[in-house]
Amino acid sequence: MPSINYLATMAKLGLASPAQMEELGRGTLAIARCAVRVACQRQLLRRDDIEDVVQATCIKALRRLPKWQLEKGQWQTYVSVIAASAVADQGRRYKRDQRLYAALAKERGGTVEN
Repeated sequence: MPSINYLATMAKLGLASPAQMEELGRGTLAIARCAVRVACQRQLLRRDDIEDVVQATCIKALRRLPKWQLEKGQWQTYVSVIAASAVADQGRRYKRDQRLYAALAKERGGTVEN
């Protein structure tokens, strides 16, 4: 079984077979899922949002494949950094939502459940 770095390199060069692309997708999904779950365990992410952030990570990583350079880091590291960014994006959404709920509560003179 070829390494994830080999698969990513072949895909980047446009030389990956459909089966290799599928394997790269599965491997990327596994890496993203692991990185996002770590963030969830550190309570940076709600369990309900894990799969959404995993999918966003995979899409972003595969779209940015042409920018990946093996000399600078392995595919696993690249995807993990993208996952950390996606988790941070979700955290900013949480904070924005909290401010919105607080503003609504203040305007209504009570509390709003989020």
